[in-house]
Amino acid sequence: MLLMYKTGMCVETLANLKEEHIDFNGALLRLSGEIVKNREPLLLPYDETLVQLLSVLVNKNDEIRRAYKKDNKFVFITKYGDQIATGPSNNNIQKRLNRYAREYGLKNINPHALRRGFAKSLFEKGANLTDISRALGHSDLSVTTKYLYLDKNEVAENLWRFL
Repeated sequence: MLLMYKTGMCVETLANLKEEHIDFNGALLRLSGEIVKNREPLLLPYDETLVQLLSVLVNKNDEIRRAYKKDNKFVFITKYGDQIATGPSNNNIQKRLNRYAREYGLKNINPHALRRGFAKSLFEKGANLTDISRALGHSDLSVTTKYLYLDKNEVAENLWRFL
């Protein structure tokens, strides 16, 4: 959940994320076009918290794969070392999010809500709409503006800064 929230990554990309996509030294996800929805390669920076969490996850995954004699480099695997989601719907990830939401009393937790949270957070910090759109892999800015749920009052307030 944290990786999706802090990078805006869609669930399909998350399901296909491999260790080769993680640049620990540069704190970047170097996503090849083959795992990104719009097929455009993408660089997504991440923070120190994710550096540490991903490092632990990759090490644990190695132990699991060795124990079950699995040969893959997916970042998100099952407890038996298989890819966590193999179908086009990536339903296993959604089920896991639903379980965590119930367990921790979270409302409206789903992959799109996490991506919207990422976009909204960047926008509120002053990020350029075009940069947010590219980070989300959108080919059209209108899709990104829908993610942000900006009402007319918010737009007016934002515009006052530039007058």
